Amino acid sequence: MAIDWEFIAFLVLSVFEVIGSVLVVINKRLVRAAFWLAMTLVTIGVIYLLFLSEFVFIIQLLVYAGAVPVLVVFGIMLTRRRIMDEPGGGRVAMLREFTVVLAVAALFGVMAVSFLGPVSWPQSATSIPVYNPGPTPPAGIANSMFDSFAIAVILIAILLGAAMIGGVYLAKMDEPGKVGP
Repeated sequence: MAIDWEFIAFLVLSVFEVIGSVLVVINKRLVRAAFWLAMTLVTIGVIYLLFLSEFVFIIQLLVYAGAVPVLVVFGIMLTRRRIMDEPGGGRVAMLREFTVVLAVAALFGVMAVSFLGPVSWPQSATSIPVYNPGPTPPAGIANSMFDSFAIAVILIAILLGAAMIGGVYLAKMDEPGKVGP
């Protein structure tokens, strides 16, 4: 029996993905959470590379793993908060967080059962259909994204720019409730 190294690599990357995602959510220090977010997004990119999607891998690394954590750290720095301090919460805050985690896990479980329950699963591993369309040229993906979805991409860019301007405006307020810088 031959060892399937791609499957083993996928499992290892999936474990890193899940651990990184959990650390993003539970970490109280925002800069460290941004680091775990970057690690999580790089892991997703490597999974894309494992699936032979080189173009999506490059986009994942440049846009998500590169820009998103930088924007998070930039947002932390703009709010002029103490970056590495842990917020105090005590026992009540921990109980509230644990309750939220349990509620989200229960909601996820209900959604998973309702969506995956009616699926007719194959009885053997050899009957699983595999989608293998062959290599897609990067120009085809880019052309379809910017031809069909050009207006959506432009609107998202405008929305993100307006959100960043609003965040800077709110972060520069001297007194809470005061309007203007």
